[in-house]
Amino acid sequence: MFIEIPSNFLKLIATDSDRIPKLYYYPCVCARKFFWLRLRMFYKLIKKYGPNYKACLDFGCGSGVFIPTLSNMFKEVVGIDLEINEAYKVLEYYNLNNKNVKLISGDINKADIAQNRFDVICAADVLEHFKDLHLPIRQIKKWLKDTGILLTSLPTENLITKITRVLGGYKKPWDHYHTGEEVEAEIIRAGFKRVKTKVIMPIFPLYIISVWSR
Repeated sequence: MFIEIPSNFLKLIATDSDRIPKLYYYPCVCARKFFWLRLRMFYKLIKKYGPNYKACLDFGCGSGVFIPTLSNMFKEVVGIDLEINEAYKVLEYYNLNNKNVKLISGDINKADIAQNRFDVICAADVLEHFKDLHLPIRQIKKWLKDTGILLTSLPTENLITKITRVLGGYKKPWDHYHTGEEVEAEIIRAGFKRVKTKVIMPIFPLYIISVWSR
């Protein structure tokens, strides 16, 4: 079952660190629903292409908004990010602290995670924030099982993107170092094979969502 966390709760626990993108609790319902569609599509793609439901890594889990859904799908869920304060609050809200979820705070290059551990790795709107794409993609490939899949959600940069930012009153994040196309090109150079690519509402292509195999 897909879990969409109540916007009033996310707004309550949000801090100045922007671990929770404001679109998750934006006053406009349509904008919120559209933003949640990224993760809803992840959910559907995992059900369709996931090899099994043993172990999943939420790479760059941020505030942990996808973890309650993943916890219902997998025997083990690990979330990793530099800051996980809000993610702990989400776990507490859904009584997941003593269940099948583990949070790791810190640098991905120093994380104590075994190789070939995960059946599914989710990277939702995170890879574009790395200046050096080789670093996160290398770690993802190391942690993903040979039979596993990687899911990515990446931003587009086009006229529609600019218009929605103006209408929504928010700016492009300062640390968007790469376009979605640039990130996908680097994933392919790392040896991943494209399984499926979808866009949310092709007439408004704001996000590129892809499934990858090793």
